[in-house]
Amino acid sequence: MSQQNRRLNEMGVVLASEMNPRAFSVKADKPLEVGWRVAADGRLYVIVLNFSDAPVAKARVEVGGVGGGANRAHVTWESREIPLAGGALTDDFGPYEVRVYEIVTSK
Repeated sequence: MSQQNRRLNEMGVVLASEMNPRAFSVKADKPLEVGWRVAADGRLYVIVLNFSDAPVAKARVEVGGVGGGANRAHVTWESREIPLAGGALTDDFGPYEVRVYEIVTSK
């Protein structure tokens, strides 16, 4: 619980911004649920939840509107990046796992 509280505090300003702004689009297959926000500096945050008690391997999340310069997504709270190839990222999710991806956009 303390870890979730810390993360919510870190993301508070971003989470308080407009929900799923139309300048971008994000979609993923079920059981994944997605939402997105844009920080004041233009960074796009994509929030993905595996809404299942089963793991999901090689889940594809399509991200539209980021511009041609965006080619990777930083996985927040993890020391790794995911390629953003063809407007999509692919990652594995454990049961009920939440990930936040930060993408520097050209907008």
